[in-house]
Amino acid sequence: MEIIQKNSIWKKFQKYLSISFPTIIFFSIPFQSLAFFLILRKILISPASLGGQFLISVLSLIIYSLILRIMDDLKDYKSDMVNFPQRALPKKIIEPRLLVYSLYALCLFVTLINFSLPQGKYNLIILLYSLLMYKWFYLKRYLQNNILLALITHHPIIFFHSLYLANSLFPNAEIPPWPLFLYLLPITNLEISRKIRRKSEEDAYQTYSKFLGENNSLVFGAITQFLFWGLCVYYWNQLDISVWKQVLLIFPAFLLSVVYLFYKKTKFKVLDLALLQYVYQNIALIISSMLVQY
Repeated sequence: MEIIQKNSIWKKFQKYLSISFPTIIFFSIPFQSLAFFLILRKILISPASLGGQFLISVLSLIIYSLILRIMDDLKDYKSDMVNFPQRALPKKIIEPRLLVYSLYALCLFVTLINFSLPQGKYNLIILLYSLLMYKWFYLKRYLQNNILLALITHHPIIFFHSLYLANSLFPNAEIPPWPLFLYLLPITNLEISRKIRRKSEEDAYQTYSKFLGENNSLVFGAITQFLFWGLCVYYWNQLDISVWKQVLLIFPAFLLSVVYLFYKKTKFKVLDLALLQYVYQNIALIISSMLVQY
């Protein structure tokens, strides 16, 4: 009887993960972490190589993302009943109490694997900040109805992720702040783009397209893309990569940004274009970091 119950609970979690935690996250985090590692290794002129520390860091980042997803599902439970009835909690695929228990277990596990490591303090900062996000920073009345304020207060968690990763891979190194934005900006673009809709698709859910207007929200997303590529040019100049190679690297991104800004004239979805940009951004960082050998 106990085994049947455990299997039932496990199946609920499997169904929950399939709905709430897309498989792409399991690939995107290692992919982006590898790009970030190669950037920092070039900047710091370090002989560091991938190893156990990298695996622990990637596993921790996946867990942090899962913690945020669970917290979002719990705090948005009531609104999801109206706006997203297809999500796991409204569909009663899993009970809220099971998600709460899983939160405790995940927080404990990620703390234990980071406890004695150089990045341990950043683990605690991330968990504390995640808790504040769950509580809406005790400003729910103001943040819940203002999507820009919510972005300003919630999105720094990704910056803390980059700090965690940098200090995990290169402990005790003096890391300049600008490479951290090469990690942050692609995710910022995804976060903005997933909340841009065509007028015909809008409903009660708060989106950037509703708050700022569709065109303004597209410009907002595109700005994060242009800032990213501006930082890339700065990085590539430090590596002494030739101008023509830089142009070749940026040109596909420029085309993607143009399609992104005029997506209404295409059959593409904004988020799909942002995902393509995200993939190419990290590919370009990996390629450019491997072009120069010290």
